[in-house]
Amino acid sequence: MTLYALRLAALFLSVASAATAEIKFAGILVTTEKTMFRLKDDAAGTAAAWVQVGQTFGGYAILRFDERRDLLTLLKDGAQSEVRLKDSKVQPEASIEISGVATFDGDKSVDVSRATLIVGEENSFPLKEGVVCLITPTRLPDGNIRYRLAFERTEADGETERLSVLTIIQRPGDPLGLNLSSGKNPANEVRSSAVPPRNPSPPISPPPESEKAPRAQPLSKTKP
Repeated sequence: MTLYALRLAALFLSVASAATAEIKFAGILVTTEKTMFRLKDDAAGTAAAWVQVGQTFGGYAILRFDERRDLLTLLKDGAQSEVRLKDSKVQPEASIEISGVATFDGDKSVDVSRATLIVGEENSFPLKEGVVCLITPTRLPDGNIRYRLAFERTEADGETERLSVLTIIQRPGDPLGLNLSSGKNPANEVRSSAVPPRNPSPPISPPPESEKAPRAQPLSKTKP
């Protein structure tokens, strides 16, 4: 290969690498039905989207996923490139993996075997029938994780309906179990049963009824 050809190949590779570097692999969702990947391109101003193998994002075709390395292979203009899951195995304290079951109206459920969350950020996950779950995890000083969850659904007219908002506190690694009704639910605070209360206090029973003091007897007069 001539020097000119080598320079041309190096230039092509550097351009392709620079372009691919803008694509970020920001999340993964694995259910019994599908595996989805959340991609974003902040430089291009492209809205983040959930895609599957065989689909495209920002002109890149999603070729395959290496589960062992959390690596996606992309294809654009005949050139392949790779992008790794954000924070995966690099900064484990910055991310959390969860699993669990989300049940809708008591019978329709989604089994989630793996979902990655970025700590301190709102993570968006598509579930079922247009319902999106927004999860924000926060690490607490006692080692537990607080999850703030908001469930939304986009209607046919484009309006977003908020179905429910709740908070769950539990140990890292414990599966989530959620039951969502199709009706609106006011915001509420829930504590997962997986976390035993710290320093439980015994129930307080009402104090016994105090005994009445005997009445003083009047002094009887005696005759002199």
